[in-house]
Amino acid sequence: MSRRVCVIGNLNADLVLYPFEDFPTWGSEVITSYMDWRPGGIGNVLLCLARLGIGVSAIANVGDDAIGQELLSILEEAGIDTSHIEPSPDAQTGISVCLGREDGERAFVTQLGHLRHLDIDLVLRHGEAWKGAQCVLISGYFLLPSLGFAGTERLIEEVHAEGKGVLFDTGWDVNGWPERSVEEVMQLLERVDIFVPSLNEAQALTGETSPEGCLESLFAHCSRCVIMKLGEAGSIARTKDGIFRQPAFPVLPLDTTGAGDCFNAGVMLGLLNNWEIFNMLRFANALAAIVISRPREDGCPTLREVEEYLDRWR
Repeated sequence: MSRRVCVIGNLNADLVLYPFEDFPTWGSEVITSYMDWRPGGIGNVLLCLARLGIGVSAIANVGDDAIGQELLSILEEAGIDTSHIEPSPDAQTGISVCLGREDGERAFVTQLGHLRHLDIDLVLRHGEAWKGAQCVLISGYFLLPSLGFAGTERLIEEVHAEGKGVLFDTGWDVNGWPERSVEEVMQLLERVDIFVPSLNEAQALTGETSPEGCLESLFAHCSRCVIMKLGEAGSIARTKDGIFRQPAFPVLPLDTTGAGDCFNAGVMLGLLNNWEIFNMLRFANALAAIVISRPREDGCPTLREVEEYLDRWR
């Protein structure tokens, strides 16, 4: 694998439960039929990239416990370079509990645990990971409070100093998008190369409602490329050449957890191959569609599986 990428951010455990018709009210109980435990956060991106045949390394941390060791074991078995993932002494591995509705919508409850210990010093100790990569994704901004705005800003500067492009995915602001958070993200967008938000994140950031309105507002800050994930409506992007839209592939969603992360993996593959934006969106949409429509125990799709899937839709 000569082509390499580096992913920096929140590596936690996901406990996924679905389907729910309604969440339980306080003091009551409901039964659901499916449960899965797996690497979450950037773990989704890492596993997807590795399955596509891309050499990938991660800069992250895990807890100093059995769950953290199991996360590392799963990633190592997939061929991912885990030498830049540090166990944080005396810290529990953070867990996100994902509750999935029957229509694929989700809600998360997260205990940060070890994620509170990931800071700029930890990241800078592993700078060789991005020096050997062709592109870098920074993900999970709002789940890394010790990295924060100043640390992320410094990290972007260090990555750019090595001539590497930066993709940025903030995730949802767990504090409800106060004005200060919006201002900080907008400042960071001035420095990144590609921003990959979801529609609801873009709406919260800009105050706009339409995808096109969100794109134009964000592109005023991130003027190379903004790629927005629209869920069942597909994806849309804004570059200097205009707006590009790609519809989703019609699938029956089974488990949508990590779909946006897998979409990001598709974008990164497109960047490595210098694809036109239209082809990048189409591939990323197909990759996400396959992931959400089959049991996760089947694993992420290979490059050949995605190509065959796309051939069926030509």
